[in-house]
Amino acid sequence: MEDPAKQGGCLKPDRGFEVNDCRTMDEVRERIDRIDEMIIALLADRVRLIETAAHLKTARADVRDEARIAQVLEKVRGHAARLGVPEELADMLYRRVVAWCVEYEFRCFDRLCAERRD
Repeated sequence: MEDPAKQGGCLKPDRGFEVNDCRTMDEVRERIDRIDEMIIALLADRVRLIETAAHLKTARADVRDEARIAQVLEKVRGHAARLGVPEELADMLYRRVVAWCVEYEFRCFDRLCAERRD
């Protein structure tokens, strides 16, 4: 069976969406709004996991893990290629997401260290 992304489908295997059945701009916009809400929900989960990582790490030097960053970006490029998302879009977005998450984890880590000293 051909990948739905190659047929013009969107997120069909994992999320149940199909874009080919949109007949009006209102339907397209409604689907986009639903997808945006899902993206934000997933980002919220990612942020909570970053907070958990900050709790688990014992040294500030462990917060920024270059090997892990490279691994994440490589996986994202692979997912993008498999799903028909332009690689440059996925790479640009995830570089920003990862950079923000690393900075946020530093803030969380520093806050936790300060709380532990008090």
